[in-house]
Order: sequence, then structure tokens, then C-alpha cells
Amino acid sequence: GVEKNEDKEWYQLEEAAIAGHVGARFILAHNEKSRRGRTDRAVKHLIIAANLGCDYSMEALKQCHTNGEVDDDKFTAALHAHQTAVDAMKSPQREEQANFERSLEEWFCADK
Repeated sequence: GVEKNEDKEWYQLEEAAIAGHVGARFILAHNEKSRRGRTDRAVKHLIIAANLGCDYSMEALKQCHTNGEVDDDKFTAALHAHQTAVDAMKSPQREEQANFERSLEEWFCADK
């Protein structure tokens, strides 16, 4: 198999996060908390990703808030920024695509 290079993994994730990849931010947050025990850095990554509209990061941030790892002010600010980002991404074309995907799902998943 291929040898795993953790340093290279972190470098690539950090570069992607800097470039705006919210998935990389989410993974970095998870790694910071689970591998390094650095909850403060994990929360920072989650806040940035949530501010860019990442639903997974917002859910993780909610859990951190419930656990007392994020104060009310930061959580509220992230929640508002997340909603603003989500609203900014709405468009008639995206809504039309979402409706189309739902109709396909209903058609393919319908009981026969």
C-alpha cells in the first residue's frame, strides 16, 4: 500500500483551507480536536467554515456550544454569518436544480 505521510496531509489540508475549501476546514477542525486535543483551534476552523456556509461545521459548532467549548457571543455571531452565507448562495437556478434532484430521488426511490 501507500505510506501515509501525516505532515504532508496536514500541509495539504491547511493549503486547501487557506484557499477557501470548507471541507478541509472541517477535517482540520476534527483533526485538531481528536488528534491533537486542541479544541480552541478546532473551534476557530469550525467558525470560519460555518461563516462560509458549511452546514456540517455549523452542526459541529452547535455541539461544541452545548459542550461549553464555544461562548454564546461567538456561537451567535457564527450562526448569523452562516445564515447570511446560506442566503447569499440561494438562486432560482439552485432551487430549480434542488427540485429536480428531489424529483429524481422520489422517482428512483418510489416503492414499486
